[in-house]
Amino acid sequence: MAAGHYRFFDFEVARTRRVSPSVQRVTFRGPVPGAIAEFASGGRDQRFKLFFPQPGEEYADVPVKAGDQWYAAWRAMDPNRRALMRTYTVREQRRDLGEIDVDFAVHTCPGPAATWALRCLAGDRITALGPDEADNAGIDFRPPQGTDWILVAGDESALPAIAGILEWISPAT
Repeated sequence: MAAGHYRFFDFEVARTRRVSPSVQRVTFRGPVPGAIAEFASGGRDQRFKLFFPQPGEEYADVPVKAGDQWYAAWRAMDPNRRALMRTYTVREQRRDLGEIDVDFAVHTCPGPAATWALRCLAGDRITALGPDEADNAGIDFRPPQGTDWILVAGDESALPAIAGILEWISPAT
């Protein structure tokens, strides 16, 4: 995914909040003003990667210097050492504020990403792999022109994508 219009970004937690009993929202910004200005969400169901530290580790081990070969380098790492990679959808991007919201589904037994989201504090950092161009391969929802109705369904983990799609489509659809 680093090939094409994707690159690594350093995200910093700006704030967190519980938006429902089963959803934790984390708002990210760059570690310095403008640091994530080139993160270019195309809206809709824009997906990107987040890299979480292994349990007991403070930082995620991500091969950011491997360029387009990052995935092969990540796969070659010791699975007990390499960062835990998960795919997320941008819930909202506020370019004017340099902020990105990501919603994490929280279940009875949360996995490593939800656990991180529940414990993170303002100032915590995480590595992301995301688009630097709005029209990118991380958007799957591309209905043909002339589509006059759309049925969108999903579980809690799909809610950010569903919300992005509903905000993007014409009210006449």
